[in-house]
Amino acid sequence: DYSYGFLREREELFLKRVDGGFVREGHGDLHTENIYLGGGEIYVLDCIEFNERFRFGDTASDIAFLLMDLEAKGYTTEAWQFLNGYLQFSGDYGMIQLLRFYKIYRAYVRGKIASFELEAKGREAAERARRYFELAWRYLTECRPGFVIATCGVMGSGKSTLAREVASGLGAVLIRSDAMRKHSLGIDPREHRYEPFGRGIYSPEATERTYRRMIEEAEGVLRAGYPVVLDASFARETQRLLVRELASRLGVPHLFLWTVCLPEVIAERLASRSGDISDGRLELLDEHISSFEEPRGEDVLRVDTSLGLDYGHLMKEIEGHIGRDVLEKAPAFH
Repeated sequence: DYSYGFLREREELFLKRVDGGFVREGHGDLHTENIYLGGGEIYVLDCIEFNERFRFGDTASDIAFLLMDLEAKGYTTEAWQFLNGYLQFSGDYGMIQLLRFYKIYRAYVRGKIASFELEAKGREAAERARRYFELAWRYLTECRPGFVIATCGVMGSGKSTLAREVASGLGAVLIRSDAMRKHSLGIDPREHRYEPFGRGIYSPEATERTYRRMIEEAEGVLRAGYPVVLDASFARETQRLLVRELASRLGVPHLFLWTVCLPEVIAERLASRSGDISDGRLELLDEHISSFEEPRGEDVLRVDTSLGLDYGHLMKEIEGHIGRDVLEKAPAFH
């Protein structure tokens, strides 16, 4: 009943996925037993070859399968790290609206497959089937009050590291301005654009479009029943107002994590930065600092990253602002 009802109610969304090119040839059986790590490489094995129909589908279904399998095996934090990494490079935040549906479907199918082995494998198969069916039921019935956590701070102050850890530690969708800015312009997030401060793709107009797009995507995520972490400088009060208005509009709590850091540590980080999509660099730092408006208000938590972070202590502080009754319902909260 749930599946048929969801398909009927979301028919336009499924058609939109087709029109957007998200229904395509994929793997069809993307779970941990078909992934091999070796020599610094990732090998994905054993796609479904015997039935083309089983291999074609929404990319969200393949991603949901791996997420579900990781969670079934107790790797919830890793599942969220994978999801947020995928979203950063794909830009497909629309899939979040279908994520729970596909995870329920995949968990139920795995439980059914395990049930077929009851006669041959007995108790082991029964336990495996029970675990998958319980997971499907949990996905179906869980209640997740949403929340919004947004970083703010100058480049090199530790925003992205903080946002990444908080998102995976709680089970929240991470939306990063560095990726969103480039996706909106048709640029691969991994492609660097070293523009002068406030110029080119970093002009005030481009930045405003980026922040508004982030808020739009965040609203879709929240309406789908997931919390969200926004990773951006939010250097001006007008930009922070967008977050406050979003939280007020949807009736969810919010918090700003204001990252601060010793200047020499920031300089060292920017000078040694590699392997990240950010275009922030040392020669832009002074202008960024001078244009940054310090945040004020009870919804701001100041976080000094100079000596690293005690994430256990940080989570306690976040809990004090957001509320334990909200956080404990987050997918990866522990």
